[in-house]
Amino acid sequence: MKNTLLVLLLMVAGAMSLKSQNQPDGQKILLTDSNDDTILLDLDNAAGPMVFVVYGPGCGICIKELNAISKKVDAWQNLYQTTIIAFSRNYDRNYGRKISRMQEKFGYPFPLFIDTSGELAKYLGNCDGINTKYFSSIENYHLMIPQTVVLSKDGKVVFQKYGYQSGDEDKIEALLKELSGILP
Repeated sequence: MKNTLLVLLLMVAGAMSLKSQNQPDGQKILLTDSNDDTILLDLDNAAGPMVFVVYGPGCGICIKELNAISKKVDAWQNLYQTTIIAFSRNYDRNYGRKISRMQEKFGYPFPLFIDTSGELAKYLGNCDGINTKYFSSIENYHLMIPQTVVLSKDGKVVFQKYGYQSGDEDKIEALLKELSGILP
């Protein structure tokens, strides 16, 4: 898990800038992982596209979405320099343990984060192109889960969906390929 966090931080700290008209420079957000460790996510320096997945630990379709993405994550990271950020809100003091058990049970190749402050949700809610019908407020964004949002290197929303449908991960991969300029 520590290696995964290091890879995540290095990818996010890459040379490309993730900026949008609605987002301030220097956007850094604290997230907590399933081990209750805090990391600083630097959203201004992404090496490539970013895929955000909003999930809940007791949500069956969220688990299906995360499982589908976990099968693709190695290719997405290696071929397209994609960073995967899976996060949830913190609702009770046992939430960290629930996330930790979920991580252990499914062995996701990316960390599961808790957005304790709501800052990541606020950031995504202000991105250019976000559909506010589905991602309308910090307090309520989790009501439609799972949600998957793909940001281009320049911080624009290029894909957004809620729910799970088999095959959506292939659509995301095709989009990541297009964003990276790799020809079919």
